[in-house]
Amino acid sequence: MNDQGARHQPVFYLWLAAGAVTFGVGAALAGPGVAHADTEITRPSHRTAEKPPGHSARVTTVRAAHARTNVAKSATARSATAAMPFPDQLRRGFQQALNGLVPIVNNTPIRYVLDAIDRPSSQPGSTAVRLFGVPGGSVLSPDGTRMFQVTSAGYSGFPFQLIPPGFHSVTEIDTATNTVIGVPVVVDGAPVGAPVVSSLANRAYQTSYGVDPATGSTVTYVTTINTVDDTIVGTPVQISGGPGAARIVLSPDGSRAFQTTLGAGITTLTTIDTVRGIAVGTPLTMPGTPVAGLVMSADGTRLYQTTNLGSPYTAVVTVIDAANSNIIGQPIAIDGSPNGGVVLSPDGARAVQATNRDNVTAVTFINSTDATVARTVVVAGITYYGGSLATAPMFSDSGARISKITMAQDPVRGTYTTLLTIIDTSTGAIVGTPVVLPAANTNQLMAGVPDPAGSRVVIASDIENPATKTLDSTVVTVIDSTDGSIIGSPVTLSGYAKGTPVGADGLRVVQTTQCCVLQYTPNTVISTLGADGFLIGSPVTLAGEPLGPVVVSADGSRAYQTMMVYPTGTNRVYSTLVAAIDTTTGGLVGTPVTVSGDPYISVLLTPDGRRAFETTFTENWLLHWFFPTLVTRLDTTKFSALP
Repeated sequence: MNDQGARHQPVFYLWLAAGAVTFGVGAALAGPGVAHADTEITRPSHRTAEKPPGHSARVTTVRAAHARTNVAKSATARSATAAMPFPDQLRRGFQQALNGLVPIVNNTPIRYVLDAIDRPSSQPGSTAVRLFGVPGGSVLSPDGTRMFQVTSAGYSGFPFQLIPPGFHSVTEIDTATNTVIGVPVVVDGAPVGAPVVSSLANRAYQTSYGVDPATGSTVTYVTTINTVDDTIVGTPVQISGGPGAARIVLSPDGSRAFQTTLGAGITTLTTIDTVRGIAVGTPLTMPGTPVAGLVMSADGTRLYQTTNLGSPYTAVVTVIDAANSNIIGQPIAIDGSPNGGVVLSPDGARAVQATNRDNVTAVTFINSTDATVARTVVVAGITYYGGSLATAPMFSDSGARISKITMAQDPVRGTYTTLLTIIDTSTGAIVGTPVVLPAANTNQLMAGVPDPAGSRVVIASDIENPATKTLDSTVVTVIDSTDGSIIGSPVTLSGYAKGTPVGADGLRVVQTTQCCVLQYTPNTVISTLGADGFLIGSPVTLAGEPLGPVVVSADGSRAYQTMMVYPTGTNRVYSTLVAAIDTTTGGLVGTPVTVSGDPYISVLLTPDGRRAFETTFTENWLLHWFFPTLVTRLDTTKFSALP
């Protein structure tokens, strides 16, 4: 396309926008029903300091503090749009009108013109979906046929900067054609993460939060989306209180959704009928602030919610019957500061809650049938709950073993030792001797179980250079949880760990580290290790900062790493690099693909591993004023065929 044609593009957009906005104003004046079809704040901090000396250990039940909320008294769930003041209805109409341009731009030959102006990637034949607003969360449907991209208001240039921002949108994309389905829906409030997509029903659910214009208090919205045509089902459900970091949890059959909220020190569970998109039953209240999110058992019969009562440092675990949202037995109060929420074994038969208490960590086993405590195992050291992914208990051997990392202090020297303790879940006995790990505390560790059915536990420990006080290397240790022995010899990698060790079919592990900052540009190092604890091939080093965890294909044969490439020399823009690793050799597959724009998340990989989607913020000088968000589809089969 010549320069003159490119200059005429904004005029074309203005023409489209004028007609769409006119329609949107009419829709807004007609009422919120025009925007619908038929009939997810920072998590509150939790104190984790150890208890005062002499504080007695206890496991009790909480009785009177939990109660059903009186419906007439609380009225926590109601229609969100019905209470929306007129100015917000008008602004919502403008946003929906702008969204009407999205399918026009992405489902017609216009997209090829825009791809010529801003080439999506270095891969021949790649295409991109362009959206208003800055990128937010994204997710694929379980079958990989649909992608949902959240975009947030607050960034658009002329002429769209003249339209008052404030509403966020969810766009549904057909992954086979990389085109937009329907018109992006407008979401009330600020979205929390990506939508939750049902694997059985044609539904997706977006949690968001905002302020009730009538009361000025924080409220949570749950918007139900019909994935067939990307329209809203009913009206968004409004619930009192903020959602924290919690999105909804779906029942296995997709008929019910559960959303927790927090308000005035009380955690509330609301049940939503997903067919009608309305709240049902009476909300269930639990004292304290929620720790992590709601957890559902594998068979869908039980829900677990951990809350924190704060001083005197008590964790409360409530077990809920998912069929009727009733509490099973009595909520369990556990002495100590909670280390995250409940962790379930792969088969859901065992539930454990870890807490800090008096310089030790307690791992409490809970019977899911009657919500009673089966046993409590005490291990040396406490968990540093503040940024590490290695704080929660990790199940292995199909639930037969639990591995727990703690930090033990020498009371005389004042130094710390990081320990890995393995517990036999059937007896509660500690297996072997706790393993001493290289790092000084759990905040400098990444750990994972590559295969929940296997016995391997992999820990990546960041090592601090005593001279420079920087994290210059990572030691990867592979441990056999059947007896607590170290497999092979610990492997030292360059740089510090970025993300947990990711398993590839239970036989291999991929670990990404960041190192060697040269001229303000960090390097990414991708290493593949075998189950024997030894490196496979040589680590791959690429220029760019690793973003997000490495993504492994379902068959474990490929691993994909997203990187942000910094401006260098005369190139004044950021770009994205996506590299594919052959996990059998540890080497690159073909040539890494350069994607236009700054990366926002790791790639999303379809279940068959043939397509990858990368969301970026475009750097094109023209298009970033109109469509800042870019969703580029890559054909993974072409990586090896690139020149």
